[in-house]
Order: sequence, then C-alpha cells, then structure tokens
Amino acid sequence: MNRAALHRALLRGASLLLHQHQRAEWLAEWRSELWHAEQDSPGAKVTASCLGAFRDAFWLRRHGPIRRSWNLLHLDTPAPPAISEPAPEWMLLESPVWCLSVLTLLAATAFYVALTLPTSRNVILASSYPDERNLVILDFDRTAKANASGLFNPFPSIPLGEFSALKESFGNRFAGLAFYWPIQMRAGTSHLNIARTSPELFRLLNIPLPAMRPHESSLLLSRAAWHKHFADDPHLIGHRIQLNGQSSFVSGILSESQWTLSSNLDGWLVEDETAISSLPADAQGFALARLSGTPPTVNAASGRLSFVALPDHGRWPVFRFLLFEFCFGCLLLPITTSLLSLGDYPRAMPARWLFLGAKTILVFLIVLLSVLDLASLWGSIEPGIFGLTAFAALFAMRWVIRDQQRRCPVCLRLLANPVRIGQSSHILLEWHGTELICLRGHGLLHIPERPTIWFTRQRWMDLGPSWNELFSDIRAN
Repeated sequence: MNRAALHRALLRGASLLLHQHQRAEWLAEWRSELWHAEQDSPGAKVTASCLGAFRDAFWLRRHGPIRRSWNLLHLDTPAPPAISEPAPEWMLLESPVWCLSVLTLLAATAFYVALTLPTSRNVILASSYPDERNLVILDFDRTAKANASGLFNPFPSIPLGEFSALKESFGNRFAGLAFYWPIQMRAGTSHLNIARTSPELFRLLNIPLPAMRPHESSLLLSRAAWHKHFADDPHLIGHRIQLNGQSSFVSGILSESQWTLSSNLDGWLVEDETAISSLPADAQGFALARLSGTPPTVNAASGRLSFVALPDHGRWPVFRFLLFEFCFGCLLLPITTSLLSLGDYPRAMPARWLFLGAKTILVFLIVLLSVLDLASLWGSIEPGIFGLTAFAALFAMRWVIRDQQRRCPVCLRLLANPVRIGQSSHILLEWHGTELICLRGHGLLHIPERPTIWFTRQRWMDLGPSWNELFSDIRAN
C-alpha cells in the first residue's frame, strides 16, 4: 500500500468515530487539508497529521452539535458549547453589559452599607454644621502625628488645664470655645462612652438642647446606644438613670446626622461650666472653637497648638489616605501581572479603553467603600486599617487587567475555547502558546506561553468575511 492510500484509509477510519450526519463534511475538510499537506510536507509529517485526525474526530463527537431524533430511546445528552454555539448562560461576566452591571451593583451595595454605618456616613456625606470651615479642632499633637501630614488623629490631645489657660488668655480671639472629655461610665450592667461637656459645645454646632434644670446635668444618648443598651425604650426619655452611681436626667436622643465629629460616643453628659471646671486638670479631651479672625499662635508645654478645620480633621485626610493606598497598590501591579498585554492590536479600538476605564472607576469605588465599611464595623477609623486598601487594590486591579486581556476588542465579550498550540521544546522553531476565539467570529487572540524577542505579548488577529457564515447563528442571537 502506498503512502497516499494509507493516509486516506486513516482518515476513513477516523471518520467512523463520528455520528453519521457529521462524517461527510468532516471527511471532505480533512481530505482537502491532506491534499495541501502532501504537496508541501514530507510523508512522515503528513502521516502524523492523519493520526491526529482520530483525536479531532473524538473531540468533535463529544463536543459537536448533536442531531436529535424522535426516538424514545434516544440516549444522546446535550454537549458543552462548541465554537458554533453561544457562551454558557451562567457566565454572568461574559457580556460587557453584565460585567458593568455586576460591578455597579457591588458599588451600590457598598455605598448603601456605608450610609447605614454612622462612622462611614459621616465621612461620605457633607456636614450639617453651619460655617464648617471656621469650626476648628484644637490639637496638641505630642505623638509626632502632625496634622500637616494629613493623617487622621482621633485621640484626645488637649488637657483641660491647658484649655482653661487658653480660654483665659485668648478667649476674645474666638467666637466660642468648648471642651468635651470622653470617659467610660457604667449604667447598670452596660458600659457607655460618655462625653462630659457644657452647653457651649452644642451652641457651636447649632444643635438645639432640651431645657435644662438649674445645677442639674442632662444626658443625651446616641440613637445607636439607645437601641443597643436600652432596647429603644420610649419611656427612658424624661427619666433618670445611674451613671457611675450618680443620677442623670435623660433629656433626649441625638441622631447620627447631628453628631459627625470623630469620636465613637454613646452619650453626652451636659453640665454647667462650674461642673466642667471642677474636672481634673490633666483630663485629656477635645476642644472645639469657632474662629472670628486669624487664629493665634500658641506654644505650650504640650507642643504647638494646631487649629484644624472639621473637614480637614476627619473627611479629607481619610480620602487622601485611601487614595494614596489605592495608588500604592496599583504601583505594585506590574509585580503580579504584565501590563504590556493590553496593546498590540491592528487598529484603534476606543470602546475597549472606555470599557477598561469604566471597570477601573467601579473597582476603585468598590475598594474604597468596602474599606470604609470595614473600618466602620471595626469601631473607629484608624490609619492602620487602611493598609488593607493597597492589598485590595492590588488584587482588584489585577482582575481588571486580566479580564481585559481575555476580551474581544470588538464586542468586548470574553473569549472562549482556549486551544494549546505547539510545544515548548520548539521555542526556536515555531510559535507555541494558547489561542482563544471570539464566539461572535470577530477574531483570534494569540497568547505566547513564554515571551520571545519576536513574540513578546499577545496579538489579536481579525477574522475575514469568509468566517461570517460559521458564526451567523450566534450573531443572530
């Protein structure tokens, strides 16, 4: 038997593996390929190709479209999608519309959760205090966390004794000065974080106070503390409770939108100025002032006094720190994935870059809002917890880049049917790597397994009009 007859016998034997309705077309294609191979290739290589026809026929039998019959004993089962079939319905991110919809839903969910948590809501939403730029926090920073560096410093830093001296010496330079001392107090079996302060604090913040009885303290509870420790008891208001064994009159509930300063407080014990002045001189607390002009320069034993506007004390340092950590995570991105694979396409495709930009913006919002939510659930906004932003940004942006690398630049759908081509041992003789195809028939993506001088990054190849008939059914869907 000559070699040509052997090749045709091999193809005929391989065709027996197929369903009957598939044999004629498959055999015609392979005989056409065989004729070209016999003209250009040596006999041994053609024989090896014909032996590969068995593997091709077996794959087509398993994955090719199946002709159904009306036989009640029909045993064929639906096969996985082949090149001529649409992508699986469970691939929610396969479509660019679905991908952006899922990311938008995640960003909206993170934003909604942030609005339900008091700490993150105060960071996101604008303050309700009038003339907020002239409301300043007085801060003696003795821990080298200078406010000029933009870091958030939520710790009490001014002693009551120095505040009293400042009020006596420079009180006429301010439109108002107030001090509050956060302290833990016991109410029955619960421990509450209570701020001892004077009515001046609420006057500066333009928060109305219920009428106070002379020489009697008044307790305002946060809505969260009222719910957690007192089970939303409506009869609590107007009655007395014991705080560290002292009777205090509960005059009202303060909503989250009324108090947006950077301390997690359960209540405010409002006392007259005489009671506040009798507190220990070394009581570390917060001081709030309203400027009426240029702030004075004050140097004391605790350091130089800083005047930090409310937005610069809480909101903007948090945003700046989050943005810095996100950018830092993006700088680490080249360590984990190659950015060169985004380009090398035969023509400009602006839709591809617009899609990449939309994914990046949504991922940026998801990461920042999720970290804010986590910080709020943690209990307080600390710089240390924002270190998670860099790691989240690294993995999120890595997904964005890898997802972009596997999409068709025309329809922006995920590519499918990966096929491994060549052998790594033939790196100097032929190309080897992975090929993926667009299920809409727009083109092929060639991804090298190992970058070489002549093939450093993935390449896109458009498919000509002659391929349209093979993908007409999918495009119609």
